[in-house]
Amino acid sequence: MILRSVALFAAAIAAMLVLAVSQGYYEHVSAEKYVIAATDAIYTHWDFVEFEKRADAHLRETSGFLANGPRYFATLKQQLGSMTHADPPKGEGGVNLAFNDPDRPLGPYARYVVQAKFEHGTAELKMSLIKKHGKWAIDWFLVESHFAGAQPR
Repeated sequence: MILRSVALFAAAIAAMLVLAVSQGYYEHVSAEKYVIAATDAIYTHWDFVEFEKRADAHLRETSGFLANGPRYFATLKQQLGSMTHADPPKGEGGVNLAFNDPDRPLGPYARYVVQAKFEHGTAELKMSLIKKHGKWAIDWFLVESHFAGAQPR
């Protein structure tokens, strides 16, 4: 009887792991599609309104987001120009089930880097996503640019 209970418990754990792995893969694919669409909508012409639509509420509420964001995008547009090509995103997406990982929110998450070419240079477009209420949102981003007019420091 005890052996049967242990076997049933092990089977239940295995089934939960299979479900978690398949859900993680689904989230990765879903997040990757989101990043491709967001990259095109936001960075092709440095559209801050498109970025704002996709930003998570806590990012939009960050001090200076609305005051500095449009100016930041305008500066990058002036330096780099329009995006002419974006490689497929590289990164990871999945479901964080661990309560002890402060670098990832509990639930669906994704982190990606897109190598992009612009009229006047290149950039790495980095973003972190979270999924709330079934929708992805950008909760962190960074643009590391290499534009033609850059001077070494």
